[in-house]
Amino acid sequence: MLPPLIEHLPRDRERLGLREVQMAGRLGLTLTEYRALEAGELWIDYALYERIVELCGWPLGAERDLGWVAVDKRRGDERVRYP
Repeated sequence: MLPPLIEHLPRDRERLGLREVQMAGRLGLTLTEYRALEAGELWIDYALYERIVELCGWPLGAERDLGWVAVDKRRGDERVRYP
């Protein structure tokens, strides 16, 4: 099962009228990496996540849907963690 937002990448790419190679280029990925991303086989870091959010217009709190938010008990705030 793909993370909730990653499974929407193909739909958002089509909505934007982009081919896979164009979406890959806008995200700074190779075509092979982008296809792995759509298949849920590519681990992404927060920088790539931010590019996806900006390009697709996802909500800013989407990292919660990806399960990337953890509470730092020492500081008492939320921090983004990588999978």
